Amino acid sequence: MLEFPETDRLKKLFLQNHPLDELGIRQMQEYFRGRCVWSSNAVEGNTLTLDETNVLIDEGIAIGGHTMRELHEATGGAKAYACQRDVPMPRTAFASI
Repeated sequence: MLEFPETDRLKKLFLQNHPLDELGIRQMQEYFRGRCVWSSNAVEGNTLTLDETNVLIDEGIAIGGHTMRELHEATGGAKAYACQRDVPMPRTAFASI
């Protein structure tokens, strides 16, 4: 297994000076989830705004004036993001292609 001593040192230093409680972690996860889902869908032509995407995936409230396809893309993207977030990442370097 590869080690990342500098990254580990910086992470430890950061957490000592800026500890994250459960609320802070949850807020960061929600922040990045909304932006990842929105930007991924926007690239594909989805017309939901960032705020509309967040309302849809957080509250389940559909915004008028959008197609069912766009709404399903956002909810599906949020589900995919949750699955990807829960996959354990190995601590190995990526091989070059």
